[in-house]
Amino acid sequence: MNLKSLIALFPLATLISITAGGQINVTIEDPDISFSYYLPEGYANQDDDLYHYIYPESEKGIEESTIQLTYFQGYYGELSVFKDGILNGKLRNTLENFEFDSSGSDTIDGTIALWSKYAYTEDSIRKCGELYCFERLGQYFQIQVELACSDESKYNADFKRIIRSLRVSKNF
Repeated sequence: MNLKSLIALFPLATLISITAGGQINVTIEDPDISFSYYLPEGYANQDDDLYHYIYPESEKGIEESTIQLTYFQGYYGELSVFKDGILNGKLRNTLENFEFDSSGSDTIDGTIALWSKYAYTEDSIRKCGELYCFERLGQYFQIQVELACSDESKYNADFKRIIRSLRVSKNF
């Protein structure tokens, strides 16, 4: 490789290191499994007994826009039934002015993930939501995205990157 080639590659290498440097690899360990994802710069996370939350850092923090991640042991039914139970049971019955938008599938950690988009009202603010469900290593995962519809274009690309970076592994 000559000097011209090295000079031409330098800006590309710099861009890649800046992009990679702006993210943190986060790993959450539970007794049986671990899951990890890339947390972009400007985002924070926190755990409680039931959920792992990922959200943009702001004055309102977790109250504004979030990804909520949890998983279930002991569910052995069809993935579509699992997702529809959450969507048409829990969400439809607890969210004000719930409106279903669309459904489809994606890939998370090499496995099929079913998703649905919906909208609802919370404290007079129109919210947009997405529900992702997938099965990995005998666990059923639920990922729920909630944000003001007016902020959807602001956070959607980051939220999708976080979700697609999710990896699940078994603890030995």
